[in-house]
Amino acid sequence: MRIYVFIFLALTVLSCAPSRFVEPLSKNQQAVSFNIGGSLIDYGGATIPVPLTSLTYAYGLSNKLTAFGSLHTTSLVFNNLQTEVGVLSQIRGQVNYIPGISSVLALNYITELSLGNSKLWPQIDGNAYWNLNNNKHRLHLGYSIWIDTDMIDENKIGIVNPHLGYTYKIKLWEIGTELKFLAPSYDNTKVFLPYQSLTGDKGATGLYFNISKRF
Repeated sequence: MRIYVFIFLALTVLSCAPSRFVEPLSKNQQAVSFNIGGSLIDYGGATIPVPLTSLTYAYGLSNKLTAFGSLHTTSLVFNNLQTEVGVLSQIRGQVNYIPGISSVLALNYITELSLGNSKLWPQIDGNAYWNLNNNKHRLHLGYSIWIDTDMIDENKIGIVNPHLGYTYKIKLWEIGTELKFLAPSYDNTKVFLPYQSLTGDKGATGLYFNISKRF
């Protein structure tokens, strides 16, 4: 039963945002971004993403290392403080059509401001990305692993969530979207929200939109 509690959390709380960054900033460069989106649900016969929002700030520690922090604004409206902090590391840069590779280590934290119930969980991301057409377009695909020690009793340590995305670049602005396959190997019929999934009764599909500016 505990596994389905975690899956419910994964499909709601943990699925609030897309990949923060897949490519590092330049050294001393900064960026701010806003995203909206979440798991797809059935709402009055229409399939829509849950409109969860968050703000992110990032700073380029070096040309290969970027630190970031986020505040989940929709959660705050509902009296929950939800944040994440992390570091992106570029493992290798793109060479022609051979993709760049990056990895993210992040910590997610949420607490109910009125009751004080808190939860902390690590997240590990990996991405391959391609900048195309003179750096105007970027494609990426990868995964997020949400780790929860409560799953050890189920002989598991976390859930792997694949994703793919596209970003259009206009000078220092970036507009992107990402599709996530959330908890894709787990039965979604045992959670009570009407999640919609491209994989039928497994997991949920997340859809996100993001806009950011570097400066």
